[in-house]
Amino acid sequence: MKKIAALSLLAAVLAAPAAQAAEGLTFLPITKPGFQFAPTVALTINSTDPAHGPSADAWGVDVNFNCGLVQTADRRMRTHLNISQSDTHGVKVTGYELSPRYTVPFGDGMSAGVGPSLAMFTIDSGASTTQYGIGLAAGVNYRQGKFYAGADLRIHSTGSTSGFAAYDPTSLGLKVGINF
Repeated sequence: MKKIAALSLLAAVLAAPAAQAAEGLTFLPITKPGFQFAPTVALTINSTDPAHGPSADAWGVDVNFNCGLVQTADRRMRTHLNISQSDTHGVKVTGYELSPRYTVPFGDGMSAGVGPSLAMFTIDSGASTTQYGIGLAAGVNYRQGKFYAGADLRIHSTGSTSGFAAYDPTSLGLKVGINF
């Protein structure tokens, strides 16, 4: 819970300009002429530390793009879809995380973003379970032409299901990819 409180404070600091940008919000910008997804595809490596169980290294892919559901006038909403997989000590986890983020540019291709995150984790340790999580994601990004690099911190709370302990992962990841 301390981790979520710390990320919430970071979210408040980074998203403070969002209140001013709220005047220019567009809903369903995907239906407007000229909307561009401007996608990025990146390979990821994550260190994941679940509340119960061993930490693991996970590999995956991060696809991020301009949000098609809600957008600020200056196009600062980016949605990240992170899919990762790990296999450590006989525990296989596949994670699917969706995180729309308000992004603040810092210049020279650097930006930082923060937002809520919804997740689904399929866990197989001999017996299988699927746990759904809600959390917070924050990241820094560097975009220069076609080159993309970034780092993320993602925290999720899942709760326990069917006798399984809550997974509740904290993930720190690096990514590198291509802007389209």
